[in-house]
Amino acid sequence: MSKTPSGFIECKEEVQKLSNRLNSSNYREVKDELISLQRNLGQLDLSRDERTLLKETIDHCFEKINAFRESEQKAFELTSEQNRGKLTPLVEKALFEARYNDDIRQAWDFCVSVQNEFKGIRLQKEIREMLYQQLQEAFDMLKQRRSQQQSVLEQKSLSGKKVLLPVVEAMVAEAEKATDVEDHWRKLIELQQEIKDRDLTFEARNELLNKLQEAFTIIKLIREEKQAEEAQQSFSNALTLDEMITEGEALASNSDEFKVVFDRLKQIQQAFRGFSLPAEEREDLYQRLQQAFETIKGRQEAWFSERDRETRENYNRLKPLVLNGLERARTSNEFKKTREMLKNIQAEFKGLRMKAESRQELYSQLQKAFDILNQRHDEYMATKKDKMELKVDYQLSDIELRIEEMQQEIEKDREHMAELSETGDNPLFKGSETDPADDIHNQVQVLMAAISRKENLLFELLHEKESLLQKKEKWASLGNETDET
Repeated sequence: MSKTPSGFIECKEEVQKLSNRLNSSNYREVKDELISLQRNLGQLDLSRDERTLLKETIDHCFEKINAFRESEQKAFELTSEQNRGKLTPLVEKALFEARYNDDIRQAWDFCVSVQNEFKGIRLQKEIREMLYQQLQEAFDMLKQRRSQQQSVLEQKSLSGKKVLLPVVEAMVAEAEKATDVEDHWRKLIELQQEIKDRDLTFEARNELLNKLQEAFTIIKLIREEKQAEEAQQSFSNALTLDEMITEGEALASNSDEFKVVFDRLKQIQQAFRGFSLPAEEREDLYQRLQQAFETIKGRQEAWFSERDRETRENYNRLKPLVLNGLERARTSNEFKKTREMLKNIQAEFKGLRMKAESRQELYSQLQKAFDILNQRHDEYMATKKDKMELKVDYQLSDIELRIEEMQQEIEKDREHMAELSETGDNPLFKGSETDPADDIHNQVQVLMAAISRKENLLFELLHEKESLLQKKEKWASLGNETDET
C-alpha cells in the first residue's frame, strides 16, 4: 500500500484494488496487505454500515485467499505424491545396491546420485524424512561393508607386498646389467601393471611403484645413452648420404647415360632405406633424392621427345614423296624417269631415323609403286608389239633388264646391310643412350624382307625368262616350219 486510507471511500477503493489484484500467485502478498488494512480500520471514524460493508468485502477476499491456499496445498500434496513415486524405487534400489553390489564404490556413487535427487524436489516433510532415513541406512550399510572390505584388503595387501617386493627389487638390480633394454622395459611395464591390478592398500602400492620407478630411471638413462649413440650414427649416415645424393644430383643434371644414372639413383635410394637418419635430415634428403629422379626423368623425356619429333619430321617429309611417286607410277608414261625418281626416293630412306612401323608403311607403298610401274610398263610394251616374236624379244630384253636391276638392287641392299651391321657392331656406340642399334635393327629387318621379296621376284623373272626363251625357240621353229612350207 502506498499510503494509509483516511476515509471510507479511500478504504473501499483500496479493498477493491486488492480484490482485483488477487490471484493464485500473489495471494500471500495481498493477504498481508489486507491484514494491515484491517488493522487500520479500527483507527478510522466510520459508521456501522460502512464498517460492515468493508468487512464483508475484506472477508470475501479472505475466502478467495483460503481457496487459493487450499488449491495450492492440494497441488503440493499431488506433486509430493508423484515425487514420492519417483524417489521410492530409487531409494529401494539404493538399499539393494548397498546390500548386494560387490562393487562398493559403484554402490556408493549410486546412493550419492539418489541423494542428489532430493535437492529441489517438492515433498511433504514426513515423506522426505522417511525416504531420506532409508537412504541413510543404505549409506550406513556401505560404510560398514567398506570398513570390513578395508580389513580384508589390508590382509591381501600385506600378502601381495611380500610376494611383489622381492620381484621389484630383483628388477631394479637387473636394470643396471640389462643387455636387452627394450625387453627389460617391457617387463617393467608388465610388473607395473601387475602392481596396479593387485589388491593393495594405497600405501603399499605407492611403496612398490616408487621402488619400481628406480628401475625405470636406470633403464631411461641407458636408453638415453643408446639414443645419443644412435643420434651420432644417424648424423654420420646423413653426411654419407648427403655426399651420395650430391653425386646423384650431378649425374641427373649432366649425364646422358640415362640407364646408368637411374641405376645409381636406385642404389642411393636403397641405401637411404637402410640408413637410420634424424627426422629433419631424412625429409630434406628424401626430397633432394626425389628431385634428382624428377630431373633425370625430365631430361630423358625431353630426349625421347626430341627423337620422336625427328622421326615424325622424317616421316612427314618422306610420305608426300612416296605418295607422289605412287601417283606417278600409276599415271606417268615416262617409265624410265619415274623409275629413277622412285630409286631416288628409295635412297632417301638410308640413314633416316624413323619408327619401324612408319618405315615399313612407307617402304611398302614405295615397293607398291615399283610393282605398279613395272606392271604398267609391261602392259605398255605389250601393246606396242605387233608380232609375237618381237614381243617375246622385247619381253626378254625387259626381263633381263629387270633381272640385272634386281640383282644390282639385291647386291646394294646386301652391301647396305653389311654397312649397318658394321655400324651396329662399332664399340663406339656400345652403352650410349643415343645408340642407334634399335633403329639399325629395324632397317636391317626391312632390308632383309625387301631382299627376300626381290629374290622371290628374281626367281620368278628367271623362270619367266626361261619360259620366254622356250617360247622364242618354239616360235622360231614354228617360223622355220612355215618358211619350209
